[in-house]
Amino acid sequence: MVSLIKLIQTGKLPLNQFMDLETVNWIKDHRPSFNFSPPPIDFEPNLDEYLMELKNYIPDPNWFLVSKKRDSIHGMRHILRVVFHSIILTLLSEDKTSRFFKNCLVASSLHDLRRKNDLMDLFHGKRAARWFKKNIFLIEKQFEIHLSEDDIKAIYYSMSFHDLPYEKIVKHIKYEKYKDLTDILKTADALDRYRLPSVRLWFKDSYVYVIPSDYLKCMAFQLVITSETKFLNGVTNVNSVINAIEEFFK
Repeated sequence: MVSLIKLIQTGKLPLNQFMDLETVNWIKDHRPSFNFSPPPIDFEPNLDEYLMELKNYIPDPNWFLVSKKRDSIHGMRHILRVVFHSIILTLLSEDKTSRFFKNCLVASSLHDLRRKNDLMDLFHGKRAARWFKKNIFLIEKQFEIHLSEDDIKAIYYSMSFHDLPYEKIVKHIKYEKYKDLTDILKTADALDRYRLPSVRLWFKDSYVYVIPSDYLKCMAFQLVITSETKFLNGVTNVNSVINAIEEFFK
């Protein structure tokens, strides 16, 4: 198999993209120069709490539109890392309600499930949002939650907006209403861009409204390296991410 880093250098990335050791090593060798940054104020790492919430919001693998996407660079590992980043970002946000926390994690868990490919795949967010709206009962049962009408709208619009640049959504009345949820999902998603085989595609503050500290960026980078390496060494999608989180906080 030709590595992703070699494929992108030739401009021939395929529709379906899967991580490889050469690309992981290239990412590791191009680690950004993160400024020293202590954990954010009021941030008290609670590994048991993080893992419990992460496990509560693991999507059913059968929900992927394309089954092979489960192992791709937009598959289960990406989704679980985004859920984890949403956990941290939500705990650091101004809205401390359990309802907001729940909605952030549902949106994060579902945001890329209906992708057709690993390229741009325009409007995959809207596709996922529509699937979500048609499968509320299934989702409530999987996550053991109840979603009100406003919960459904908040999750629907944040998922619809997550893959669109801000200039296309900032004047949308629904973005204004569900801004906080949308902003966290977009930042959580962007934090996992360190998995992509080009520094040009990695996280940039200018692309998001919720700006994470260098501590969180460093954490996101390390979770990519550790979880992708573990997966390539035979660990499952879910356990590779859980183990990476455990190693980061040990």
